[in-house]
Amino acid sequence: MFEFIISMPTDNKIPFQDCKYAPHIQKYVSSFDDIDKMCFEIAKSHLKSSFNIEKSVGYKKFIAKK
Repeated sequence: MFEFIISMPTDNKIPFQDCKYAPHIQKYVSSFDDIDKMCFEIAKSHLKSSFNIEKSVGYKKFIAKK
C-alpha cells in the first residue's frame, strides 16, 4: 500500500487584506480543515491573479450562513 503525503507551502498572507470583506474572508479561511487549506493553496497558486475568493462557492455559502 502506498501512502502519499502532499505538502503545500502555507502562505498565510491573504492577498486581499485591503478589501472591505477582509475580516469575513479571514474568518472563512481560518475555518478551513487540512484538505480545504490544501485546495485553497492550490487554487491560489494555479489561478494566480484570476483567483477571487469572494466569488467562490464556499465563501458565498459561508456568508449566507451568517
